[in-house]
Amino acid sequence: MGNDFVSKAGAATGATVGTKISTSVMVALYQGTSLITETVEKCIVPRGSEPSMFASPGDSGALLFDAKRNAEGIVWGGGSIKPASDHTTTPNSSISDVSLQVLTPVPGLDASKFVYYTELQHVKEYIQQKLDTEYGTGNYEVLWGPGGQRWI
Repeated sequence: MGNDFVSKAGAATGATVGTKISTSVMVALYQGTSLITETVEKCIVPRGSEPSMFASPGDSGALLFDAKRNAEGIVWGGGSIKPASDHTTTPNSSISDVSLQVLTPVPGLDASKFVYYTELQHVKEYIQQKLDTEYGTGNYEVLWGPGGQRWI
């Protein structure tokens, strides 16, 4: 499946290691029964049996590093061990009416164990789009360090 080890240092759980799965998944975010957004995200499968072994509430925003210590993404959520249905989970969050639904399940893996992250390139593009909208195209630029390892 092309899996790689990754690590992060979160505020809640400290330094942890997980396995990045090569398959991206489509995730829908709901508030109550209203769809907030659908997004394609990358997943980490914790090395233990629960998502809290890789990330817990309070770890959102932690940088995710690959095995070569290159910054790769930002951790933002994960499932509980009690899925609402086969592919719906409640995120590790204090906001109880927000839920996740994995729209593209990965065969052989339990979606309730996933921890999600957004690749740094997508974060950069989002910030650049917001800057362009607010201040005009070309007035500010988000610069990217060599190898995608740092923001400058």
